[in-house]
Amino acid sequence: MTKKETLFKEALVEAIDEGLLILGESGRDVVYFHLQHSYGLRKENIPDNPEIFAECLRKIFGLGAQVIEKSIIKVLCSKL
Repeated sequence: MTKKETLFKEALVEAIDEGLLILGESGRDVVYFHLQHSYGLRKENIPDNPEIFAECLRKIFGLGAQVIEKSIIKVLCSKL
């Protein structure tokens, strides 16, 4: 993996972490808990499996997942 890829993945994990704060800290923690226990996916592995993360959000929040995804994208764009 190149340094640029590593930096992007780190920025993405940070953006997800910050973007999920739209739910509050406890809401963010619930998403991570569900992601790990239902899908076996840890926070730091989300960049390698974004489709699983998106599926998890959609199962929990339905159409509301779009609001969370937009929040994450805004944070990511500001980091890049």
